[in-house]
Amino acid sequence: MEISVKKLKNQNFALEVGAVTLEVAPEVVKSLHETIDRHLNQGGATDDSALQKKLGVFRALADKLVVANDRVLQNFLPKLKPMQLVTLVRLSTGGKLYDKVLKNLSRTNARQFEEDYQAMDKITLHQALVNMEQIVPLLKAAIAEQKKIEAEGY
Repeated sequence: MEISVKKLKNQNFALEVGAVTLEVAPEVVKSLHETIDRHLNQGGATDDSALQKKLGVFRALADKLVVANDRVLQNFLPKLKPMQLVTLVRLSTGGKLYDKVLKNLSRTNARQFEEDYQAMDKITLHQALVNMEQIVPLLKAAIAEQKKIEAEGY
């Protein structure tokens, strides 16, 4: 819905909201502007904290892959797209996941991963979250496989 404001000759404002026109005093327009501005700024802070929380959860998942069985990783890693794999490794803390990924990829795929990792050195928060959200179903399957292997005693 489009909203437009026009100043009238009597110093009031004509506020057009769709097919409705309201005549309001300048104080009302100022209060309305302050209210809208406040709500927009509050939403941004809330959204940022939610994004950071989500990123923290994804970082914890990435860190848990360091202790995953090699067989699980060898099954899981080829299913990821290059950007997803780089995002996953960049989210993990320390270099342990990087080393574990290289160990569990074929030579050709490991070389390609190293090139991708170098090339994709700047991933935005939005890109990271999108990539990780796509990985979650695959991660769940890998976790289930890891639990199965642990239950079998390997």
